[in-house]
Amino acid sequence: MQRKTKYSAEQLIEFNKIFPNEPMKSPLEYLSGSNKKDLLSIATSFLSFNATGKSRKAEDFIKMVFGPENEAIAQHVYDVAKNMEKNEEKTVTFTSAQSGLELFQIVFEWAEEKETQTNSQVEISFFKAFLALHSELTRNQEVAFTSTDHLDDTIRAPMMIFCSTYPFNDKENYDIKEILISQMYKAVYFFRFIENDSRFKALLKEFLDYYNCSTWEEYLKRYLPFALDSLKNPNGFMNIQIEQGEDFDKACEFIEKFTLKNGEKLIKEDFLSLRSMPFYKISKGVYQLIFRLFVVEKIFKGIYFTFRDLPEGKKIKQLKTYIGEEFSEHELLYKIVSEIYPNKRVHMPGKHATLLGNSGAADYYMRSGKDFLLFESKDFIIPKEDKITYDFNVYNKAFGKTLYKKDDGKPKAVLQLINVIKKVLKKEFKFDTKYNSRNINIYPIILVHDHQYNVAGFNELINSWFQVELKKLKDEGFLTDNIRPITIINIDSLIYYQVGLREDIPLHTLIDLYWKMKTQKYLNNNKFSIKAYENIFFSKTIPFSYFIKDYFGKDGKMKLPPILKTYSTELKLK
Repeated sequence: MQRKTKYSAEQLIEFNKIFPNEPMKSPLEYLSGSNKKDLLSIATSFLSFNATGKSRKAEDFIKMVFGPENEAIAQHVYDVAKNMEKNEEKTVTFTSAQSGLELFQIVFEWAEEKETQTNSQVEISFFKAFLALHSELTRNQEVAFTSTDHLDDTIRAPMMIFCSTYPFNDKENYDIKEILISQMYKAVYFFRFIENDSRFKALLKEFLDYYNCSTWEEYLKRYLPFALDSLKNPNGFMNIQIEQGEDFDKACEFIEKFTLKNGEKLIKEDFLSLRSMPFYKISKGVYQLIFRLFVVEKIFKGIYFTFRDLPEGKKIKQLKTYIGEEFSEHELLYKIVSEIYPNKRVHMPGKHATLLGNSGAADYYMRSGKDFLLFESKDFIIPKEDKITYDFNVYNKAFGKTLYKKDDGKPKAVLQLINVIKKVLKKEFKFDTKYNSRNINIYPIILVHDHQYNVAGFNELINSWFQVELKKLKDEGFLTDNIRPITIINIDSLIYYQVGLREDIPLHTLIDLYWKMKTQKYLNNNKFSIKAYENIFFSKTIPFSYFIKDYFGKDGKMKLPPILKTYSTELKLK
């Protein structure tokens, strides 16, 4: 299986590459006769290796897996990996969070058997089970290729990349520090937002009672160390030991709200149970972190799901819609755009524009001189059943209903932005008319609120719809030369890089650089290797989140947002 990671492709090693003459069994067949407790520990160590981000080298993984008794097979595995890298001009890897999480789920639900395998046999068996899941992942990806057969050549390649990586990309390619800080930022402002809303009074109390906390500050102060400690650990593998003392029972009770229960039936689609309960219990007071990404995401992302499942949460109709509009769109979007574009600009939140009698405004309208940034905020989650399909037809329909137009024709983000652009060109917004509509630059932006959409090819899908509608606008006689392609931006990027966007480079300038990179033509060069050409091709499909990370990651441009100081003040952390 080939997977896209940042600007390059990695080749995930499958079972038949290492054992070409051996029939592949199911993972459970390989694990039979092993110790379940040991297998869970091995599974989390595999996941921790994948999570470090420091080394994905084949030799390092092989050293972790095999002990001295398996030196011969370790050498064989190493030789195969090196030959593949030489012959196929790709970096090979054994790591896959997707396979690792699948394996953990299999072991967790497995009924323990009598131990018949030695430690050295378990090393080989677990390795084979892992490779078998790699092979299953590759088979699943075939849907991505068959479901895009009918597409035009200009869009088919990016759609194959998107469809073949979307189901697992959010677990493979992410910046854990960016996610941590954005989760912290959102959590603080979310709690501050709802504590002043009478509609949430009973729900917030029930939430705090559930976790036995008197305030939301106490709740975050008790949970945050789990996420911070997982980042401090150099290899991501972490046991949590609750200190003995008068608060021992209370501390155990708290963490067990996030802990898988023995014998629990898991919701396996998109690892929903592991996302909800990212620890498992070794003994009272001792807990194992399963996957640190899921631990970090619980800081904010997990709050909604807890709210939804509480009795008071079930009483609130359209809870997700309310949070998405009232908090994500109105509170969070307004705050972050005003942070990165302070003063001396035309700022108009959509809610305010409507109150002033300007119908059809963007969720956020911002003008700086002749540059217009038009934001549509979409806080949504694609159903887990759709996400795991690898099928273009499923994705095209699911995202189309959310970001293009509903089945009944009701306009969504793309068409909403087209309508706003039309009003800007016709100068129909009464709050801002002092500009020459023939001498402006328009930047249409869809702001998403989950890092699962930071995936190669996704922007190409949405922009293909936008270009169809833009041509219609041109055919109506509107000047469209200075309307930029639509850009998908994760709000986490704006939160994390807010200082640089405010002090070093405006967002719209960075968007111009992004599209210049994506549309740049490369001259033929006989010195280019297959790998170099492949990497250039992948670079043209990268999401904006990767581009902005690279920009601020160079030459010491990165400046952390002030949220760390704010968070310490809010929670009285030392």
